[in-house]
Amino acid sequence: MKKVSGVYLWSGFLFVALLTACSENNNETNNDTEETDDTAPLTGVPSDEELTHRTLGVMLGNSSDARPQSGLHEADIVYEVLAEGNVTRLLAIYHSTRPEEIGPVRSARSYYIDLGNGYDTIFASAGGSPDALDMMERGEVDYLSGLAYEGTYFQRSEERVAPHNLYTSYDDLEAAVEETGYEWTGEPEALTFTEEVPEEWEEAGEISVSYGGSSNEMEFHFEEEAEGYLRSAGGNENQDPASGEPASPRNVLIVEASHEVIDDSGRREIDTEGGGPAYLFQDGHVQELEWENNEGRLLPVQNGEVVPFLPGMTWISFVREDLEEHVSYE
Repeated sequence: MKKVSGVYLWSGFLFVALLTACSENNNETNNDTEETDDTAPLTGVPSDEELTHRTLGVMLGNSSDARPQSGLHEADIVYEVLAEGNVTRLLAIYHSTRPEEIGPVRSARSYYIDLGNGYDTIFASAGGSPDALDMMERGEVDYLSGLAYEGTYFQRSEERVAPHNLYTSYDDLEAAVEETGYEWTGEPEALTFTEEVPEEWEEAGEISVSYGGSSNEMEFHFEEEAEGYLRSAGGNENQDPASGEPASPRNVLIVEASHEVIDDSGRREIDTEGGGPAYLFQDGHVQELEWENNEGRLLPVQNGEVVPFLPGMTWISFVREDLEEHVSYE
């Protein structure tokens, strides 16, 4: 009987040992998974890939002839700033996604390059203003010319008229980086994220940003199912032409800055350094605060502390002086 009991006891011990080993193996597997999982530094969203490369910044047109843009919904960060007249252009910064089509690509202005440099972008555009071209020639930015690479890494679309028909892709831009010899390794410093909007923030599910003229009215409608603000331009929702996916930033930061026309073509100087009043919209809520330039990055601040973003896309719009005159919400 003792012998039999011994067998039973030994079997029980073996069973427990096997369970322990399996548990340890599972823990090791889980730990390995955690180690390989990455969080996108500019969106705070988990990623299956190691994001150890630099960012790509692409200048996109935003006139009525340039809409809807391709690949816009896949950007990590978008800056919207006036170019000439009442028409804005967009700097789309890509890092955690690989869009199959990006465009239409347009020319740069110096302040877009400054904003891109805050994220160490390899900057792509179809030429630029005189001061922007000077910055490129002086080597102040790693630059990919859509005009020089037209027909190779940039293509003209027959579905649009020039100059609103130049397109590229993430893969093409990466190949262009390899040809130029620019350094590609270098993950950007992570932004600060939180999971909740402070309770005291005011509700704001609808945002209107006026740049002058009905075709240049930008609207954001918070959609809980989309987990972000669906963006419309000139009354039309920004849906990707190929996928139908909307641009739906979870963070909308609207900043007031000094604008000055500097030439007969209506080009501007815009103060991206000095800080000032701002609205931060998150998940259907808003807080009035300040913005500051932190080593090239425009960040919301309150009482001297950076206000964190929610995980997801961030959209940053510049407006002229008097924030309340150009922005309304409800």
